[in-house]
Amino acid sequence: MDDMGLARAFAESDPGLRVFVRSCLRDDSDADDVVQEVWLTVVRKLPSYDSSRSFRAWVFGIARMQVLKWRQFKARRREFAVPDETIAQMSQAVEDGPVGPSACEDAIRRCLERMGGRPREMLRLKYAVGLKSAEIARRLGMTSGAVDMGLTRARRALRAAVTGMLRREGE
Repeated sequence: MDDMGLARAFAESDPGLRVFVRSCLRDDSDADDVVQEVWLTVVRKLPSYDSSRSFRAWVFGIARMQVLKWRQFKARRREFAVPDETIAQMSQAVEDGPVGPSACEDAIRRCLERMGGRPREMLRLKYAVGLKSAEIARRLGMTSGAVDMGLTRARRALRAAVTGMLRREGE
């Protein structure tokens, strides 16, 4: 792949890549760092790229590995980490279709609007405000275990709703 081909492939893949990485990582600064690492790895490994494969799928495979490395690093430091299964599902959803930032963001926003009550509030406190489970539990009058289980269920429901919505709109 020549420089112009790489630049074109980069331009086509970058918006979806950023959506994927930002959806896996809570901190925008961390997401920017991971995206930068992905592109550095792409450039470094470009000579080994098999042009019979999809460039987008290859890049997203690299992105998935970089997100998992970040997750391991954060887990060692006992910080927030997205479960491996969630990363794999989001990666596959983004790889499968030409979903841009606006489509994903719009789907998440609409699904969150439909999600009611406590699950929505727990997600808001966890991801928009950045609170830990213990603080969410204190604010909502729950136990930390109940918050953790509630967040797991809310993320699973949101993921299913967003994936379903994007599939329906893609058809």
